[in-house]
Amino acid sequence: MTLKIQNLMTGALECQRRGDLAGAEAACRTVLEIDPKHPDALQFLGLIAETKGDMEEAETLMRESLAANPAQPHVLNNLGNLLHKTGRSNDALEALKTATQMHPGYSEAWYNMGKVLFDLEDFDTAAASLERAKPAWPHKEPKPQTMLGNIAKHREDYQGALKHFEEALKIDPDYFNALHNYALTLKLLQRQEQAIEYYQKAKAIKPAVADLYYNMGNAYFELEQMDQAFAHYERAIDIKPDFLKAHTTLNELYWRYGHTEKYLLSYPKAITRAPNSAELRFQYIDSLIRERKFTKANEEVLKVFKVEGSRQNPKAFQLLARVQAQRGDIPAALRNLEKCTELAPEEVEYRKDFTKFLIKLGYYDKALEHMDKAHKIAPLNQEVLAYRALCWRLLGDKREVSLNNYEEFIRGYKIDTPPGYKDLKEFNQSLNRALDHFHTSKMQPSDQTLRGGTQTIAYLLDKNVKEIQELKAAFEQTIRRYVADLPDDPDHPFLGRKSDKVTFTGSWSVRLKDQGYHVNHTHPDGWISACYYISLPGVVKKSAGQQGWIKFGESPLSLGKDEVIGRIVQPEEGLLVLFPSYMWHGTVPFSSKEPRTTLPFDAVPAV
Repeated sequence: MTLKIQNLMTGALECQRRGDLAGAEAACRTVLEIDPKHPDALQFLGLIAETKGDMEEAETLMRESLAANPAQPHVLNNLGNLLHKTGRSNDALEALKTATQMHPGYSEAWYNMGKVLFDLEDFDTAAASLERAKPAWPHKEPKPQTMLGNIAKHREDYQGALKHFEEALKIDPDYFNALHNYALTLKLLQRQEQAIEYYQKAKAIKPAVADLYYNMGNAYFELEQMDQAFAHYERAIDIKPDFLKAHTTLNELYWRYGHTEKYLLSYPKAITRAPNSAELRFQYIDSLIRERKFTKANEEVLKVFKVEGSRQNPKAFQLLARVQAQRGDIPAALRNLEKCTELAPEEVEYRKDFTKFLIKLGYYDKALEHMDKAHKIAPLNQEVLAYRALCWRLLGDKREVSLNNYEEFIRGYKIDTPPGYKDLKEFNQSLNRALDHFHTSKMQPSDQTLRGGTQTIAYLLDKNVKEIQELKAAFEQTIRRYVADLPDDPDHPFLGRKSDKVTFTGSWSVRLKDQGYHVNHTHPDGWISACYYISLPGVVKKSAGQQGWIKFGESPLSLGKDEVIGRIVQPEEGLLVLFPSYMWHGTVPFSSKEPRTTLPFDAVPAV
């Protein structure tokens, strides 16, 4: 009987090598008819189920294999990988730890544990695990070095990352992940031509990886080779029709660079190839609503409900509510927003939408209930803080005054002149010329608060440009001064996060043109937000009409007599205005042929 089982298992392996999963499965099931608890057959069937995408069945079979024989580190390794794939990283970690305890020289388990720890952002332990993987691997493998490079890249140690990737490529010059990540790191170092060279090497090995084409598109964009950038984003979508980030980037660049005839056309074509991707449809409808194409948005949102599972998807109801509101059917919109919060009570986004409607209808108490619940779920969400404060003000609640405290929290500082410049005027002139390279678009962003002007893309303070790095250093110094000037209050949503060390989560430059302005908004991803003034039209420097000034406290809901401007600040060249990210702020339009150039940013306490 044992020989028969052995022959069946050998046959299963041969079937697997030929790609005959049905034959392999049949052989394993025959083994289980003879021995229902045969651990190898159970484990093999688990791997087959995983290949087919049946993760639940795969886990069940692997656990049955371990129940039959717990001393199987290779099964624990496979189970750990499965659990990691299904988003259960902590459970995966336990399985992999047990595998390495059973077999301390199990290099693959150490490597897989390093991957899980990387995703859990426990980088020190991940690095230690990967170091254990290197010497234990029976044959030299580039994987541990590549993962160590990814850790260094994540820590912004780009030179260290390059060294790890180079070591990986010495082991295997054709290892795709090392080539791809080497190119990504070169791009971060602003070495775009070299990055493209390594992307091309990676493409020769795996010519149909959507992420690769997307990243190549980003490199070509940095080199201002827009035709190549467009072509690579389009190819990424061709490979992966529901590649949401690629759709966003491609259409935003179409818009900004004047190719408006192509704007949003990537979505309908992709939907025909990925008709069951609700997320792809949602993103398309979001874009249509933003463009105020409500009839088309309504057509598309009704199609969403025909996709399997969408009738219980809160995002579908949210989009339907937005379209209904714009078409004047407020009762239906409210019903659907209520449905959103019923289906996803922990999702803050739906409560924010509901709150906006309730405020505009005058139901301030009900709106505050939603924001109180949202605040418990996401206490650092800056928009929740802003809408909560708005409800307080409309209800006459004095907590709004404590939260916003415009006089205390909004402060302006002239930055110190960086070394090597006669004065701030000379520095700003040099900085302004450096920014010419980044203000290349023709249109304002399609999805931002800017009206009438241009805005740079990506994280501007990361750019390896002398003037920008000098400004970043001046910002860091000024933030430390600002934080030191603030009062202490550990229970306050803003003051309770005080830290003189920050991480910049966003930075960009804006050039407003004649009649340009910003609609009232907050900065959801910040703690401290700021605007630095580089060059200003003459009318902004004058007091008449407060043209081009920055105003605080007025919401974007157009509440008429119920709107209040808490404070308005006159810009000055060389002035850095700092304030809490949750404060509503916008810009008064101005009339001038001279542009108004600024560099705003968001920062959060450094971890």
